[in-house]
Amino acid sequence: MSLRAVVVLAVLLSAILSPATARAALDPRSADADTRALMQSGDYAFCTKPDKPLSRRAKELCPLAGEIPGCSALVVACDEATPPPPKLSAFWQRMFAALAHAAPAVAWTALGVLVAVVLYLVFRAIRNAREDEVKIRAAPWEDVVRVADVTPPEDPAGAAALMRRAAEAQAGGDYRTALMTYLAASLRALHDRGAIRLSRDRTNGEYVRSCEERALRPKLKDLVREVDFVQFGGKNATPDTAALAASRADAIVRGEPMDLPRAALGAMTLLALALALAGCQGHVGKHDDPAGRDLLVELLEKQGARISSLPGSLANLPMKGAEGPAIVLDAERVPLEDETREHLVQWVKQGGTLVIAGDPALWPSELWAKPLQVDCESGAAKVKVETRDAPPSKDDDESFVAPIPHSRTATVAHGVAMTWPNEDRAPRAIAHLANGELYGALRVFGDGRVLGLASADLFSNVALAVPGNAAALVAMLAALDKNEFAVARAEQGIAPPSNPLGGLLHIGLGPALVHAALFIPLLFLAFGVRQAAPRTPAAAHRRAFAEHVQAVGALYTRRRAATHALAVYAKHVDDRVRAVMPRGHDPAQFLAGRARVDRAAASRVYARAMATATGDPARGDELDVLQRLSALYAKAMSG
Repeated sequence: MSLRAVVVLAVLLSAILSPATARAALDPRSADADTRALMQSGDYAFCTKPDKPLSRRAKELCPLAGEIPGCSALVVACDEATPPPPKLSAFWQRMFAALAHAAPAVAWTALGVLVAVVLYLVFRAIRNAREDEVKIRAAPWEDVVRVADVTPPEDPAGAAALMRRAAEAQAGGDYRTALMTYLAASLRALHDRGAIRLSRDRTNGEYVRSCEERALRPKLKDLVREVDFVQFGGKNATPDTAALAASRADAIVRGEPMDLPRAALGAMTLLALALALAGCQGHVGKHDDPAGRDLLVELLEKQGARISSLPGSLANLPMKGAEGPAIVLDAERVPLEDETREHLVQWVKQGGTLVIAGDPALWPSELWAKPLQVDCESGAAKVKVETRDAPPSKDDDESFVAPIPHSRTATVAHGVAMTWPNEDRAPRAIAHLANGELYGALRVFGDGRVLGLASADLFSNVALAVPGNAAALVAMLAALDKNEFAVARAEQGIAPPSNPLGGLLHIGLGPALVHAALFIPLLFLAFGVRQAAPRTPAAAHRRAFAEHVQAVGALYTRRRAATHALAVYAKHVDDRVRAVMPRGHDPAQFLAGRARVDRAAASRVYARAMATATGDPARGDELDVLQRLSALYAKAMSG
């Protein structure tokens, strides 16, 4: 047996033993049967359980629902679909157009106002920085610590060091010093965190009211109350009060505890986020969108065609001549940018094959296709598709015999048509409406080919389920003599940026980047400089109480009113002593007994002070008598 006979026998055996699925790709005669098999597999639920509410595109395809056997659920969903909103009146259209024209002027005005406000804030910040020359002193807590006669520590930790000294004093039994030092540590910690501002002219109550850490105000209030009872109320410090002060000071120094409402709010936010993510599971049905493209892809695969995926944008299609898949493009779902459109046209010219469907006004203008207004009845329309078993040969061989044409009928949702003028070679019409208008055509474009359809209805799931539509579409695709297809996705009509900055500019954020580049430095200048170092708030400073006492004393000295001062103080001491001593006792003897001093000396001092009147001439011993009476009174009342 010759080698040629062996090869022929091998070819015949492979054809006989090959499975049934290995038939020629894109066979229109089996397309409807393949579509029915896919529908009966249960993966397509748009006829029994369609997506509700129907999308805008699905509503446009509703005229096809009644053409599918057993698709009553989709018919009901189409009947229940809400009608589109009424068109705006001419008045409102003119109003919105006027607003659109005025919008740029309003935007620029608002931008100018914003710039003026920012410049004003910058000017005010610079002015305040120059005028605010009051600096926080290095250790304003020393005055607080001095009240308890405690030497301020040199440890820069401050609050932590004071807490240690307070704990040592509490362990040593000096509860008064421990109490005062616990308060000093708390105030120092709040000052370091910026919650209060330590100053000589502020009282403990003012610290409580001005504390910005609201959650710690009750603890600071309890601590201040115990300190005031001991320091000003004559109450003795006990181990219990020291322990209470230690617990309050520890909580203040450690920081603000998490507020329960705030914690509950955070937990609720996390719970809501978890529920939202759990709810994003999609539908149980695999393909329940009537306007989807899943049935087209699976039909082509079942026909034996190979489905490729485009790894990136249409603007990156490789220029490899006629090699590669035929691109299936829905012009209404895949908007083409200028760069993508130009590249796609050049790709077709160098030999690519393009299947484009949808409104011809959305096609690349280089293809010369135009939409055509057709007066037809509402509802589904019939399309007559005429194709051949194989594409015509490009050779001029006279012996070539054209294949016998086949005529099929398809049903589309709306009767739309187009015109396709030609520059050099007229397109070959392969689909017409019932009134003879052009619906689809195949055209040679440069070295490539373009199959154009006036609408993309035949690409949808619901259209392919209509009897006869699958065979008509497969027949038109078979005219391309291609066995590999790639369906373009919506995002692939956008050209990818070459760098991150180009991506931001590409999506229209260029003005925003310019604004950010201008205003971020101004923002840092206006507010960031003041965050570099703490500054005292611009508030009126008051004098300490001791300074008021010294000022009053200096006023009395300057006015030579020692007699008046002695008379007023003697009257004050007499009133306070008579309020606390038993009836019938002598105030001088009462003070001498309480102070444990010589009774005669106390009587002479008391008598001299009480004998002084405001208008008496000065004798020269008024200040000495006043000082001795003050010491006697202080010793007696403290005992």
